[in-house]
Amino acid sequence: MKSMLLALNSVETPVGYAWLSLFKNDRLVIERDEQEVSLPIAVDLPSGYINYQSFGLGKDHAGPEIRWVDSGKHLFRVRLRLISSIFTSEPRIQAFFQSCQKLQRIGLLGDAAEKTSVCF
Repeated sequence: MKSMLLALNSVETPVGYAWLSLFKNDRLVIERDEQEVSLPIAVDLPSGYINYQSFGLGKDHAGPEIRWVDSGKHLFRVRLRLISSIFTSEPRIQAFFQSCQKLQRIGLLGDAAEKTSVCF
């Protein structure tokens, strides 16, 4: 009975929403292996919110109209840590991976699995 009362009293109510696109122009937005990011908080999530792009300095934006908490001040802070064997925050390695992907797309570089034959 007591647990039912606690469950009824502990209702979670969202106060806003924040999101972060992890990629921009085929690159990770994280510049270091560990980084703190500040984000504005939206009152609600309109459809297409993930396509929202601010042009900076409050000039204009692309995407849906979003109502921001406290005039769009960056109130939410989160610390990100990159732990990946696929993506890197090292610019030269990332450039190498992107070059390989471009060569693969235009057909100059095949898949390594296609060129490897294993006999058992």
